[in-house]
Amino acid sequence: MAIKTLTITASSSIPIPVSWVPGKPIHVTGWAAGGSGGGAGGTLSPAGGGGGGEYFEGVVPVIGGEDNLIITIGDPGEATSVAGAGNKGGDLVLSGALALTLEGGGAGAGPGTPDGGAGGNGGGSADEPQPAQHALILDTLDPDRLTVIHALRLEKPDDFSTATEVAYSGILGGWLASVTHLRASADGNWLYVLGNRSDSTGASRSHLLRFSLVGITDLKDLGAPDQIADVSVKSTLSSFAGGFDISSDGTRLWVSFDNTDAIREYDLSSPWDIGGVWTLSASIGIGAHVPQPRHVTLSSDGGVLFVADTSARFALYDLPTPGTVSGATLRRDFNNTLISQVVSGRNLGFPQFTRDGQYLIGSTSDSDNEQIVIEVYSLSIPWDETTRILVNSFTVPASVTVGHPGSFGSPENLTGDFYFAINPHVSGGTGVDPDITNLELMRLPALDFSTRLDPIQEPDLQRVLAGVPFSKLVAAKYTPDGRHIWLYDDQRDRLIIVALSAPYRPDMVTSVTVSDAEDFSSVVSNLREIIIKDDEASAFLVGGTSTLQIHEIQLLNGANDASRVTFVRESTLSGFSNSISAAAWFNGRFFIADGDTTNVTWPQQIREVTGEVGGILVRESAFIVVDNESTENFPVTGLAMSDDGLFLHALLPSSNSVRTYRLIEAGTLQAGSTLIRESTLPETLLGATSLDLSAVIASSGVAAGGGGGAGARGGDGISSPSGFSRAGGRGKQHAGGDARGPNSLQAGHGGSGRCGAAGGGGAITANGTIGRGQDGGSDGSATGASENALRGGGSGAGLTGSGSGGPGQITLLWEE
Repeated sequence: MAIKTLTITASSSIPIPVSWVPGKPIHVTGWAAGGSGGGAGGTLSPAGGGGGGEYFEGVVPVIGGEDNLIITIGDPGEATSVAGAGNKGGDLVLSGALALTLEGGGAGAGPGTPDGGAGGNGGGSADEPQPAQHALILDTLDPDRLTVIHALRLEKPDDFSTATEVAYSGILGGWLASVTHLRASADGNWLYVLGNRSDSTGASRSHLLRFSLVGITDLKDLGAPDQIADVSVKSTLSSFAGGFDISSDGTRLWVSFDNTDAIREYDLSSPWDIGGVWTLSASIGIGAHVPQPRHVTLSSDGGVLFVADTSARFALYDLPTPGTVSGATLRRDFNNTLISQVVSGRNLGFPQFTRDGQYLIGSTSDSDNEQIVIEVYSLSIPWDETTRILVNSFTVPASVTVGHPGSFGSPENLTGDFYFAINPHVSGGTGVDPDITNLELMRLPALDFSTRLDPIQEPDLQRVLAGVPFSKLVAAKYTPDGRHIWLYDDQRDRLIIVALSAPYRPDMVTSVTVSDAEDFSSVVSNLREIIIKDDEASAFLVGGTSTLQIHEIQLLNGANDASRVTFVRESTLSGFSNSISAAAWFNGRFFIADGDTTNVTWPQQIREVTGEVGGILVRESAFIVVDNESTENFPVTGLAMSDDGLFLHALLPSSNSVRTYRLIEAGTLQAGSTLIRESTLPETLLGATSLDLSAVIASSGVAAGGGGGAGARGGDGISSPSGFSRAGGRGKQHAGGDARGPNSLQAGHGGSGRCGAAGGGGAITANGTIGRGQDGGSDGSATGASENALRGGGSGAGLTGSGSGGPGQITLLWEE
């Protein structure tokens, strides 16, 4: 099949190709027109540069029943000749057979105070699509014993020296196997999640995770945690942590420990920083009143401590010094049950007080109607449940919560965002898998417990899949379109396939399917590689020790669904060392990394194997030796072949690098090979077990924001879910604009203009480091170009006028 490319730079309507059947994936790369800079109106009142149009890189499916593709490309922001704001760039819209809208770049701000106007917002870059590749590295010895995926982007194909990390995901390593408590910070910037998972020895350990909520309007856009604290290490206790609270200023943390029946108080080395030092400042034993404590809440005035278990038992303590549990005295413990006033004959479970003690909120199981009832009581005497008066109730379907939401979240106040978590079992071959659970975090935005009447339904919820715990992942491979990743758990013997909401973004998982344990049990030995076939419904599995084993499998439920797997055929070949560690494939030939890392007389080698799977395999005579003057071995844990078969890449975790070999003849070692480079990777690897490299795609993958005013904040960079965002340029005195969007990266800068004119559009360098925009010319004609940088779509601003924005463009790629 051939790759077809179509680039469109002006509005038009075209008949769709015959091959465009409904649902066919079309790879789209493009951007809308940029906005123009503002007119400064004098040296003391400069204006901002225009923003770049929204950038998009991703796959858009063909819509059935449409014969034409309609492309509308709006005009760039028109230059102005007088002082004042610039003009917004026109939107780019695909309609008919494809549906996509990209917003035009924001207009540069007009003159303001002598400090200058702000830069226009921008969502994309106006650079030409460049060939690039995406790489995937699976690392299994993260400092916190997680399995993580590093997603890299190579700005130059087959050259890992140009690689930058664009995503980092531990979702499949299992941030947590279960959640015991979660809550948002008082300032709304952080979400903290406490739970448990097993370490590399199989021991269960408590971990506290911190996620950034800044700019997250929908929880599905929540990224990976930016901090992970091993509570067992921080506390020097091996006890199970059941609940926690954090002070309103983020400087103090309270943790309940199940096994020791204690509440411990820690001072953090920096506000909201759970990754720093925890200093124990106080501790109280509560086992006599609340054995196995879970929830911990300090009152808003710091004078009351509320502790509860997982049912209905709780205790209240008075704190003589607000904000510290030191010297706490028992006010009252409750070792009874509260009767529901909504569901007859049922007890109120998981009662919790709001921080002001004015309300009590709990949940009741209404199994007859398959729902959970949330009950809200006002208290005529604060913190006294005997004075409760029912003021409201509403329901949540049991199918939504998979349990009581109150068992995980805490109602900080009567109104606000409410967070909880669930741990449903993942999809198995014939139903759910009893051994593996998902971790889903959920948010009910702006919930008012006192006035909510309608049942909570799925559309009311925001949710994100935050982790699926697997024990020993040994292989990770993208599908050709980058929309799925296939992996294998060598300890549980399961094939795992995850679906991604954006291509080549392992941190944006939408669903996970897992094979039945019976499908692989006692069949695959020491699996080390997955080679996905073109139909995405079959693959080769490569493994073995001294005997090479290659299995061909078929997915019974169709492409990219791991639920049921069958083995089609296999072949074996003896004569290898005791450590087959990686494999690659090209045009019917396998390349096998093989060596004994404990025996320098058997150096690490890359061998070539030919033959059909199911038939006889042959080990060819030529091979590559990967060692260091025969004094030590460099175990190769990942292999990847280039599209054209001319470059073979070997991953070496021990040196944190990738070695690239140039093959004299494409797809074979028989004519010889040459080591052409060894590239140090941007992130340190501790135990990498897999390497993958995508096909070469035409894409820039970066969005640059608008330019900054000479004395004011730069415009924001705003990306689509599949584009990468860089923030807008900064002004002469103030910081640059924010990068906004789920894939946002670091900021670029617009240069400060001469004679007070604003700088050009935000610019970023090709290797991902911070770049600076070119100075805006006094006539407003300069664009946001920067030496050795991708250029922004917005234009610079001048003293009395502004340059126009850059044009929009769209490129379509498809197989035919």
